[in-house]
Amino acid sequence: MLSWGSNDVRVHAAMAFVSLSPRFAAENDHIVDQLDALLSDPVPAVRLQVARNLQVLCIAAPDRMWTMARRFIIAEMEPEILASFLAHPLHVLSTKNPEACEEIVEGVIARMPVVGASDRGSRDTLQEALGNIVARLRIVGGRATAERWFASWTEDLVRYGSALKRYLSWSKRLLFARYKADATDEDRAVSTRAQADLQQVVEKALTLASASLEAFSAEGITDEAKEAAVKSYRAAEELIILAMNQFYFGSGAHTNASEPFIGLSTADAMRSFLDDYAATLDALARSNEPRTHYHLVELYEYLMPGDPARVFDAIHALLLGQAKREGFQFETLGQGAVIRVVQRYLADHRAIFEDEGRREKLVEILQLFADVGWPQALKLLYDLPDLLR
Repeated sequence: MLSWGSNDVRVHAAMAFVSLSPRFAAENDHIVDQLDALLSDPVPAVRLQVARNLQVLCIAAPDRMWTMARRFIIAEMEPEILASFLAHPLHVLSTKNPEACEEIVEGVIARMPVVGASDRGSRDTLQEALGNIVARLRIVGGRATAERWFASWTEDLVRYGSALKRYLSWSKRLLFARYKADATDEDRAVSTRAQADLQQVVEKALTLASASLEAFSAEGITDEAKEAAVKSYRAAEELIILAMNQFYFGSGAHTNASEPFIGLSTADAMRSFLDDYAATLDALARSNEPRTHYHLVELYEYLMPGDPARVFDAIHALLLGQAKREGFQFETLGQGAVIRVVQRYLADHRAIFEDEGRREKLVEILQLFADVGWPQALKLLYDLPDLLR
């Protein structure tokens, strides 16, 4: 068990040795020896104290630290302890010695088939920790080995879904690093890598979702094959939705008090984002899920100041294309978002409808929602001649 209480003396002893290490380990080999021994302790909670704090030896005994780490990842069978080791000391050390970190990560990945094989939840926890550290090595560090691991995960979205979800979540802020007022060349390089990886996941997920739907609809499909198709479809669409959310929450389209990050704060930044991520936004519009379409409409609403005409055309293509085929016009939330967008266009950007083709697109959008009985859409449709005068 990884829980402990005030009477677990061995656990508290391990904590004490960890606390002493930064000040005294350099002059006292006994402390390092004790940590080494505790890392193999039969009590999991004891091993955890050392595993998640091993970086305390990075100055006092760096060679011993890496030797202990290599032995630990070969012997440890508790996925939660391995995950804690990856999430804490290895994450800290990844910028100091990326080569050694890659060696450790390689060892953990090699052991994935046997570590926690009977515990799906624990294996997910370990995958999430791997997703974090590999994202840091690949996106921030530009490490080719980490790029190879990431690429291999995208070939099996079902098996490595947890790692990829955490990978994408970790990279959210980095997608917008190039749009900072004081962005550096390194910021732009980091954003480029984060963008390429998100695009790769989205394209792979779209392909898998399409294949899964086709397999599910195949004549004579067995129950087992149908279940597998549903599983793969869900895995694919969950990644697409998560990718959409990185834009939705990271851009500033939706913020909250706990995470007030706004990646796009000016019209110029929004315009650049529309240019840079055009292919990814078009790919997200091919999702089969109304939730993705809803957040995409809200994202476009937020990006409106960047290029009102271009954003409107993108919204029209989405609503009259894949979103219509998936029944987005029947969704209450969808109707509310679209009506709000149309009203904002009529109030703030009416000039774009001087173009006859764009006026026709506006009518098509309102007609789509009016035809299924939404009264606000019907009212706007009837009032449109007066509103556009």
